[in-house]
Amino acid sequence: MAGDVKVAVVTGSLSGISSGTVDLTKADFGTPKACIVLLTRDTSDNTSVAAQSAASIGFSDFTNDYCISHQDEDASAKVDCDAIKSNTLSYLLMDTDASTWVEGTASTITDGVRLTNGTQNGGSEDVTVIMFGGADLAVDLRSSAINSSQDGTATVTHSGFTDGNDKLIFFIGTDISGEDSASSGINNSFGVCHATGSDAGGWTLVQRAMGWASDHANENGTPKGILSTDRVLDTITEAGNQDWGLEVTGYSN
Repeated sequence: MAGDVKVAVVTGSLSGISSGTVDLTKADFGTPKACIVLLTRDTSDNTSVAAQSAASIGFSDFTNDYCISHQDEDASAKVDCDAIKSNTLSYLLMDTDASTWVEGTASTITDGVRLTNGTQNGGSEDVTVIMFGGADLAVDLRSSAINSSQDGTATVTHSGFTDGNDKLIFFIGTDISGEDSASSGINNSFGVCHATGSDAGGWTLVQRAMGWASDHANENGTPKGILSTDRVLDTITEAGNQDWGLEVTGYSN
């Protein structure tokens, strides 16, 4: 990436009321063009660990919003873990019964981002927002359903980018195939691809991903995690086996 491109990391706390807003700003940043929203049910900021597992990773270009979310109930022998994706929200946390704990969207304000809660069931959560801006930054957000039951390829189109400029392509994915219920699963992944080069000279693709599976059966050793250096999404089963993965094999402007 070259030219006028800005990145800032800002943090805050979501409101504990039924609905409301929180503004996260950095002085002189200007109007952001996109953001990543990271949220978990932890209000202690490094001093303790939340008793229940709950996390959300979301993207917004302030027109489109996408997120994935995961929860796992502590010390429960029942089917207690859930994952969900949203094509309309930039953040969503679930309670241990898979009901919505907090959800909302992102919008722009002067020098920052405004998060607006649509649902909030009490308490407050620390939130981190990574803002992207600058006059020369181009952003394009896309959602694609990929059939994970067989090997194959998928093409995701994009627009607004300049040939030859560096590209950072972020990915989020979740398997909602129904391992726990008709609308939930236990596998999530987050990844990124750095593309350098040009259409004429070819592109070099460097990609990394992390994937995690929840403790579905309440057995020692069943939660699993993986760090991959050759793909952008990597979902695994709670037994630690490969479920499915996604690799960027080509890029073109």
